[in-house]
Amino acid sequence: MSDAKKKIKILIVDDIPEARENLKKLLQFEPDFDVVGTASTGREGIDFARDLMPHIILMDINMPDMDGITAAGGKPPPPPPPRPHRARKQDEHPDAP
Repeated sequence: MSDAKKKIKILIVDDIPEARENLKKLLQFEPDFDVVGTASTGREGIDFARDLMPHIILMDINMPDMDGITAAGGKPPPPPPPRPHRARKQDEHPDAP
């Protein structure tokens, strides 16, 4: 990636130090990525995310103080409701009124 383009900023959040360090080492091989910070708790991850404004947050979902799902804002949104569908007779043309 050229110097004119910005790197993708990544925050790593995991309560296991070795996991944080291994992810950080792995991502250093990618020239487009910049690990801007690491956090060891969900609460710390929220604070770091506010301060560092990363593009991507790699977060463990099983942490003792606050799990990653809660730290990320809770449950994912529900899927949209199903759309009504009109069944057609086999011989009915799709463009017919």
